[in-house]
Amino acid sequence: MSGMEKYFCSHGMPLRDLLGVIDHCEGISLVVDEDRRLLATITDGDVRRGMLSGLTLDDDVGSLLKYKARAPGPDRPISANVGSSTEERLALLAEYRLRHLPIIDERGRVIGLDRLDDVATSGIEPANAVVMVGGQGDRMRPLTYDTPKPMLPIGDKPIMSYIIDNLKRSGVRRISLATRYKGDQVREFFGDGADQGLDIQYVEESEPRGTAGALSSFADVGGPVLVVNGDILTDVDFRAMFTYHEEHSAALTIGLRKCEIPVPYGVVEMDGWAVSGIVEKPCIPAVINAGIYIVEPELISTVPKIGRFDMTELAETAIQNGHVVAGFFIHEYWIDIGSHEDYQQAEHDIRSGKVGG
Repeated sequence: MSGMEKYFCSHGMPLRDLLGVIDHCEGISLVVDEDRRLLATITDGDVRRGMLSGLTLDDDVGSLLKYKARAPGPDRPISANVGSSTEERLALLAEYRLRHLPIIDERGRVIGLDRLDDVATSGIEPANAVVMVGGQGDRMRPLTYDTPKPMLPIGDKPIMSYIIDNLKRSGVRRISLATRYKGDQVREFFGDGADQGLDIQYVEESEPRGTAGALSSFADVGGPVLVVNGDILTDVDFRAMFTYHEEHSAALTIGLRKCEIPVPYGVVEMDGWAVSGIVEKPCIPAVINAGIYIVEPELISTVPKIGRFDMTELAETAIQNGHVVAGFFIHEYWIDIGSHEDYQQAEHDIRSGKVGG
């Protein structure tokens, strides 16, 4: 049993703490009883799906397990007996699209954990990444008169550097920067990326192409493309997002955030013709697009070669054609730097250590 304890969690553990376990245990945690018999498995994707369903970081593992019990899927944790062969374990991993497989003894106690990468080549390679950095940043003027918004400094480096650093930590090495407005500043600062062990290429847009237009240059990359808006600051785990994308066999995965939108009026509640209540200036919960995507080549091929085309149009195309479009909940730090107030908040968060460098 030595070394397995780090994977274990209890029903009462808050999801906030569970994420720490999962983060340090290759994306999985195991729910066991007092005799270490396997009760359930919980992955990073399980937590994100649960939070999209309404759970919060203050809810506990027991609440997440109740959600899992209502969701489609096996009614017991998938595991392999200690005497099973490598071929049998590979078959289970493939059948249930798993990346981890608990190994149990004859009494159902956890004695080990197989990882897909340890027993086979998973087929997952770090994605090609495209960072959209061509916008003019009109709402950030006068700061953007001479500097493109992704190159505005936060702390001791440009916004873009935090994105590049996170991509590198996630194993992404092939990065294309889609530039237009003052793109020479971006190219001069980042170069070809060789000094960071990266392969950085540039796609120069001669006219505004929208948030997806530049993807038309990547129809032949042969694998999924990670797309990131160049004006966001985030600690999102891109590896986890890629795994989630594969788990759902998605053609498009969209990073999502929850927020509350303030209504600056009193909202009237009606029961037919009668007023049943008035709520003064409520906040309406909403799920928003976080500006991070994973796109399969089959969808990229539908992006027109000329003209403006946005990610919202690509998502609508995918849905109308019956493709799987998955939502990936981002519980990590995230901010869209779209205003001076956002920019000041991002600077404060960097200085206070709220977001990684």
